[in-house]
Amino acid sequence: MKKNSLTILMIFIFTILFFNSCLIDPQETKNDDLSKYFILCEGNFQQSNSSLWGINEDLDSLTGPIYWNSENPLGDVGQSMAIKDGRLFIVMNNSHSLEIMDVSLDDSLIFGTSIDLSGMSPRYIAFDENSAFVSAWGIEGIAVINLQTYEITDTISVNGLPEDLIYKNGKLFVALNMDSYWETENKVLEISLNPLPTITDTFEVLNRPEKLLLNGDNLFVTNIYYDVFWNSNVGISKINLINKSVFNNEHGKGFFASDIIKINENIYQSFNGKIFKLNADLSLENSNIFDNYSNIYSMWTDGDFVFVGQSDYIAPDTVKVVESNGEIKNTFTVGALPGAYCRK
Repeated sequence: MKKNSLTILMIFIFTILFFNSCLIDPQETKNDDLSKYFILCEGNFQQSNSSLWGINEDLDSLTGPIYWNSENPLGDVGQSMAIKDGRLFIVMNNSHSLEIMDVSLDDSLIFGTSIDLSGMSPRYIAFDENSAFVSAWGIEGIAVINLQTYEITDTISVNGLPEDLIYKNGKLFVALNMDSYWETENKVLEISLNPLPTITDTFEVLNRPEKLLLNGDNLFVTNIYYDVFWNSNVGISKINLINKSVFNNEHGKGFFASDIIKINENIYQSFNGKIFKLNADLSLENSNIFDNYSNIYSMWTDGDFVFVGQSDYIAPDTVKVVESNGEIKNTFTVGALPGAYCRK
């Protein structure tokens, strides 16, 4: 759910919290043209039509939807995903689970492990050497999961609804989107993990921070918030992690989701259906190498190619793969709401 409606928020408020974990039988899929890139389509809320797709290394062949388990489909609202040590971790928001696939082999994908996060409403995931950290609205905190046993070993309270998070050098940086009363929040938390998880710094940014991008000692934070007329407004903040300063810039009303990427040493942000280069003052540069795309729902890069997800909220939707010079390399037709990407 890149755009959260009031109805969805009210449903989450009454969610019952409990923890458990379980395993499902492994599944194996042979693939002669093995996927190097993965696309997670969010699917429509409460319709359990999330889907996973793969693209080969040459970016000329699409596989999908990748078979998961006919008796246990991928689920409801695929929120985000990431790869760690040859395993693909898929955060399922409205199914309240963490689905895990082995992508380490050269000729096959092995499915099977599912961690039950009942009532947690998980959002995003980050890792250190031994643990996964999952932001979770349902517990107003971060679930800490052992990467060997897949057990929840701890929860870190943040007294609000956490969104994106990044790990660096023993610290977690967490975007706090709303407070405990589901009102607009404007904070990014620094959490030191050793010897015990402790909030060591709090940065005030623009309202409703969402996505994070770490570039050297600067942490970029995108935001989307709503005014009294429910108009969405987009902006960006930059936190200097050395001197602890924060610089903000509001772009204005935006009608599409806003993501942030780094390519060729430049930072780009999507805004109002376009992709803009960020200037040093965080303003948007009108002239850039990327075309004017419609219905941008998501944007991601591996540093070489930009993946642009376009959606009208009904399947099928489209992902365009764009070269760093702005030329379209390929276009793929996928499921509803392509929202997350990663490379093996």
